[in-house]
Amino acid sequence: MPMSKQKLMHLVGFSLWSPSAHMVGAWRHPESHGPGMSWEGPEVWQRIAQDCERGKMDAFFFASQLAPYGVYQNSIAPTLRDGIQFPTPDVMLLLPMMAAVTERLGLVSTLSTTYNHPYSAVRQFSTLDHLTKGRIGWNVVTSFQPREAANYGIEPVPHDERYVRAEEYMEVCKQLWASWAPDSVVEDKEAGIWADATKVHDIDFDGKYYKCKGPAPVPPSPQGTPVLFQAGGSGSGRDFCARWSDAALSFQMNVVQMKAYAEDMSARAVAAGRRAEDLQKFFGVQPIVAVSEGEAKEKQQYLNGLVPPDGSLALLSGHTAFDFDTLDLDAPADEIPDMPGIQGIWGAVTSLADHGLEKMTIREGARAYGQSVLMPQLVGTPQQVADELISLWEESDGDGFLITCPVRPGGFGEFTDLVVPILQKAGVYRNDYAGKTFRDHLAQTDAG
Repeated sequence: MPMSKQKLMHLVGFSLWSPSAHMVGAWRHPESHGPGMSWEGPEVWQRIAQDCERGKMDAFFFASQLAPYGVYQNSIAPTLRDGIQFPTPDVMLLLPMMAAVTERLGLVSTLSTTYNHPYSAVRQFSTLDHLTKGRIGWNVVTSFQPREAANYGIEPVPHDERYVRAEEYMEVCKQLWASWAPDSVVEDKEAGIWADATKVHDIDFDGKYYKCKGPAPVPPSPQGTPVLFQAGGSGSGRDFCARWSDAALSFQMNVVQMKAYAEDMSARAVAAGRRAEDLQKFFGVQPIVAVSEGEAKEKQQYLNGLVPPDGSLALLSGHTAFDFDTLDLDAPADEIPDMPGIQGIWGAVTSLADHGLEKMTIREGARAYGQSVLMPQLVGTPQQVADELISLWEESDGDGFLITCPVRPGGFGEFTDLVVPILQKAGVYRNDYAGKTFRDHLAQTDAG
């Protein structure tokens, strides 16, 4: 199949450092966290990193949050019972262990602008970029969960103010990263000069929310700044992403929604004074692959059967800041009231009507959400999954996909071994890395 775009498809592994990631209950699968491994330890993640690098993926990406979901039934008990995206240890400490067993794979951590000072963020990401020789990315989030705020002893920040604060936050980071000139470190042993002080300056930032003297505590790293990701769904979130990010990520259930998102984000990037192609667009997908189509569908049915009803409701309640336990769960899905949390989620859930759930109830919508968090499940043989990825990529005008596998670590190796060679043969995916840094991977247009 010839490539119809003058670019390559980009793939990024995607998960959470928690018992299960984007399918509630997947930790119960017999092959999850195999013999001698545990989700907390490094072995699972080092194997995944090696499998993703063997599959020539751009990066591996960790989402995370800072507290257990506690909106459903006003309790964290369902979250803990079903292992729903919690606990989530500090991924920043795991990335170096994954970097140590790989050479090219990019590594992305989520970090909240709400609970970390920009000076600390610059220090952490610049340090990691040095340690990995230019392979670090940052998923910029603005936290909204009440329990997260309570853990830090502050009041939740209103939605629109979160992005106003984040704008100032990123401006501080930008100034800090620019506080060292690229050639400021000279290391002239004969003259006894390590750095040229005239090329390093204080930033003296004095804003409404942040104050910072500077300069940055770490000299320029290989990439200068980490690769920036963002997933804002609201208008203000999308505008923020369009101004600051190298890549936007989104969960859309079908190609029509994907294309609309890509067009919207391109327009917002242009409105922000950038080129549309300066902002890459990634969509989450959940491949379920087997040798035969029938076996793949059996695997899907088994996996989806592990999803507990209360666990799905707890996840959805946590993501929307609305307690679904207060509703008649057998009522039609389109009768749900407005919700204060992540905007657009329930509208996307109700769009599942074109996936065979025309008379969907709230309970059915929640269960579908718990299966893949609105990412399409790509189910079939390796050829069928590869063909569907190519079709989505070509028709959506996106740049690539975040690949989340319910069964870890084996799912990522399975995808690499079965699907990636078909993408390579089709000419839409790289045969090898052309560069060394994460930014190099995102810019690659030749299959190598």
